[in-house]
Parts: sequence; structure tokens; C-alpha cells
Amino acid sequence: MKNLIIKMLVGNDQIRLYMADQTELVRKVYQMNERVPAVPKLLLAQTLSLMGILTGTLKGNQRLSLALSMSDRTQKISADADARGNIRGYLNEALFDMQECQYGSTHDLIGPRGMLRMVKGNDLHQYTSITDMPAQNIAEDFARHFMQSDQTLTHFAAPVRLGPDGEPISAHAIYAQLLPGASPELLDELKRTLGAERELLDEIKAGNFTGSEEALQKVFKDMKLIGTSECRFFCGCTRELFIGLLQSLGKEEISKTIKDNRTIETFCHVCGKRYSFMAEEVVSLM
Repeated sequence: MKNLIIKMLVGNDQIRLYMADQTELVRKVYQMNERVPAVPKLLLAQTLSLMGILTGTLKGNQRLSLALSMSDRTQKISADADARGNIRGYLNEALFDMQECQYGSTHDLIGPRGMLRMVKGNDLHQYTSITDMPAQNIAEDFARHFMQSDQTLTHFAAPVRLGPDGEPISAHAIYAQLLPGASPELLDELKRTLGAERELLDEIKAGNFTGSEEALQKVFKDMKLIGTSECRFFCGCTRELFIGLLQSLGKEEISKTIKDNRTIETFCHVCGKRYSFMAEEVVSLM
């Protein structure tokens, strides 16, 4: 099952509204970070869910990169996305190796001095913007970031519903942006509508586009479908890449590995894949 993004215009063509079923993406994030405490894992999932829906705004070879720094500057989340719908992201070691989380919520984890840094563009032209995170909420601070960097009113949401076992049951993302000349009151009205129609997200399902479209049309009578796209978690790591990285161990360490006939275990922090290399495979690096 893919992560479906439905793109539409509402509010008499004055609001660009994207809604996405990100359940498959969030479940993958949880599987890859199984031993990570619940709070940083949830924040990573919400961050990648929002990055996923933003792939629908990119064109050609554009990319969007994000660095999210907590108030504790040793704790960071990195993510990037491209116009093809590929997303990847990971917790840095300070968060990934955390055995217990002293924070009770993502609000507490971000803290009062969190910062967002985004880089958007292609290889020739890139734009960097940095904002603080006074809301200590990833969706609200994404909206604030876009207001400051693009001077455009935007609304984001990334609800994740967890089961009694702490595993994700469903996950969605919302991106709504006023088009030029539209009244700010329209966005407030949209947010009220979304708040009142709490069951709407349950109807947005990647495997049932027709049902999703019908559910949206019931709520947004003037809805105009402008397209759909998909997003997915994609790392790109390979066994060949990691064996090349083993050269950073240095000849002395490689020689000791061969002599002791040890197996080298490597781990990708982005996707969670593990690669094992026997001593005879490491000989080629000498």
C-alpha cells in the first residue's frame, strides 16, 4: 500500500488543500525505530509525515531538506524529500541511542528553544530558511516557518493514532495554503471545518481513492480535484556503499579483523538495515 496524497482546491479555488494517508509510512518508521522511546519516535514519524505531504509541492529535481534541533542541541532530527515522492529521515545518535526518555511529550522534547532549518531548491538554486519553534509543536511550527519564509498563511496537521500497544493504527497529514489574494478568514474557516469533521480522516485511505474522494466531496462541496501523488520512505543504502565506508576503519583495524577472523556488523541509521561482512570480504580493502 502506498501513501496517497490527494490534491484539491477548496474555498472557491482560494485554498490549496492536500490530504494524505501516511499510515504505511508511519508504520515503517515505527518498525525501523523499534527500540527507540515512544516520544522521539512519534516526533520522527510526524516530521516525516509532513515532509511526505510536502513532496506534492515539489517540481522537477527540487529537494527539501530539514534539520530539526531540540532545545538540547545534542538532539536532532534530519530529513529530506524529493519531487518523486521519496522521503528519508532519522534521529541522530543522542536520540536514537536513548534508553529512556525523560520527556513526557513531543512538546517537552522540542523544548522552548527548538529550531527548524529548511533548504529548498535544486543543485543550482537553493534557499535556506531558519526559524525558532515557539509552539513546541511540529505542525504548528511548520506553519509558522512557512509564514516567515514564504509570507503565506499555511496550515499543517500530522495526527497519528496509536493502539494500546503503542503501535500506529493510522496516520494522516494535512497541508492547506491560501492562494494569493485570499482572505485569512478562509483558512480559519477551513480549520474549523476540519476540526468539526473528525471522522473525515478515517475516510482518507490510500487503498480506496474513490471512497476518499467521495468523502471529501461531502465535506467540501466546491472541491476541485487537481491531482494525486504518492510518497514513500526511501533510503538508498546498499551493501556496496557500506563496504566502501569500511575503509574509514584504517588498515590497522582491517588487518586485525582479518587476523582474528571477525565479522564486521554495520547498521544504517536511516532505514535500520544491517549489513554483515566476513573477514574474507574485508581483504579487498587492504
